[in-house]
Amino acid sequence: MGRLATTIPGPIRSSRCFGRSSESSRISRFTSPGRIVRLDERSFEVIGVMPRDFPGLSGAAEIWVPAMVTEPSDLDHPQAHSFSVVARLASDTSRDQARSAVLALGERVHRAFPSRLDDGEPGARPRAR
Repeated sequence: MGRLATTIPGPIRSSRCFGRSSESSRISRFTSPGRIVRLDERSFEVIGVMPRDFPGLSGAAEIWVPAMVTEPSDLDHPQAHSFSVVARLASDTSRDQARSAVLALGERVHRAFPSRLDDGEPGARPRAR
C-alpha cells in the first residue's frame, strides 16, 4: 500500500486466553508495558495496554500476540480468514484513498487464491472511533 498507512512491524493475532478467566484477569490487572507475561509456555513482553473500554477488533479478543507464534499449519490455508488488516491513516491520506488501495490489494489476493466457497469479496471498512 505504499505510504498510505503508518505500519507496526509484524502481523498480530488475537485470542481469548483460551477461556482461562483467571489467567486473563491476572494479565489485565497486573500488566504494563515492558512486563513479561507467560501464555501457553511462551514469554511475551507487553508493548501496550488498550483502554478498558476499547471494543476490540473482533469483540472476543483479550490479548494480541505476534503471528509468528501461531502454529505454522494455521498459515497454510489461504481461505482461513483468520487475519484482518488494521492501519492508521497517514496524515496526508484520505479514507477514500486508503479504501481504494485496500480493495485493489484484496482483489489481487482474491485472484491469486480463489475460494471454492462463495465467501464474498474483499472489503474495507473504517473503524469507529
